Amino acid sequence: RYLAATQDTKPRIAVRHDAVGKKDTKIVAWSDTDFAGDKETRKSNLSVLITVDGASVHCHVRLQSVTATSSAESELYSIFGSEVQN
Repeated sequence: RYLAATQDTKPRIAVRHDAVGKKDTKIVAWSDTDFAGDKETRKSNLSVLITVDGASVHCHVRLQSVTATSSAESELYSIFGSEVQN
């Protein structure tokens, strides 16, 4: 019941700059793909890691929804996949 009731809950990150002595928060998104990693569908796997001030706050690996025709195209989808999530 708990999982069903909290499935739409999202973490909220608050940084008190006076507590850590910093003025700016650094948010970094890393992404990578393996071109045509799924041998049956020829789709690429997308990996995403998001950090806030060096601490990992989100990561996921999923199959890309489109079939890329080159490794460059797969990496391009990876870049947009790290910014836009379902």
